[in-house]
Amino acid sequence: MLVDHPNVRKYITTVREAHSSAFALHSETAILLEDAMTTPHPHKDELGLTLDMLFVQGHKAHISVMRLAELALVEDAATITRRLLELSIQAAYITEPPDDKGRRRRAGMYLAFMWRQFPRRFRESFPSTLKAQWSKFARSYGRFVRAKAKTWGPNWKEMFEQTGHLSTYTSDYAFLSAIAHGRPDEQIIAFSGPTIRVTPHHHVSGLLIFASRYYLGLGMLWSSVHQLLPDAAAEDLLRRLREWKPG
Repeated sequence: MLVDHPNVRKYITTVREAHSSAFALHSETAILLEDAMTTPHPHKDELGLTLDMLFVQGHKAHISVMRLAELALVEDAATITRRLLELSIQAAYITEPPDDKGRRRRAGMYLAFMWRQFPRRFRESFPSTLKAQWSKFARSYGRFVRAKAKTWGPNWKEMFEQTGHLSTYTSDYAFLSAIAHGRPDEQIIAFSGPTIRVTPHHHVSGLLIFASRYYLGLGMLWSSVHQLLPDAAAEDLLRRLREWKPG
């Protein structure tokens, strides 16, 4: 599929018109959060740095969902939407403790694990001041991450459960995983007809809205530390994303 082909441009227009309200809310979310993210600010501490790392990843994932949705590549859009949910739940888990020490410990665990995974040959060539900073994270928090751990913290289900969002795991996470892996019901129906639609777009609106909810939630957790998101605008947008219904 060549994106600059006239037929593809025509299809993108068709998809955007069919899901105009969802694309509009996705764009509003992207603009609101990008304005906050691109405002110069220091990392402050372990918590601020970790939330910055998660937020920047969320920014790119949110844009990716829109580009994939335009082409109705829904399996891949669902995969990236699920990634946004994973980024958001990590931020929720890190900021969940009521005390600053607990939040910084969880953020430090994330950073220590990242440094542990960073290839040794690259560490050696790192500037001394930066190497000292990351080594400090590893010394301070590495003991809270098991030596052979595959991830920095609990598994996804445990994170959802510990933050009070288990229902999101059993509904949204499971639904997105099913789309990402090719739901059996849709595959059987699609391949039982005389013709096959390669890129049906019936999931596009839902994926755009889900992605925007998770990204905005991540942004609001990020802003709880950096104080750069206009609270009233964010709350109003979150309400509209939650209340959105397909036309």
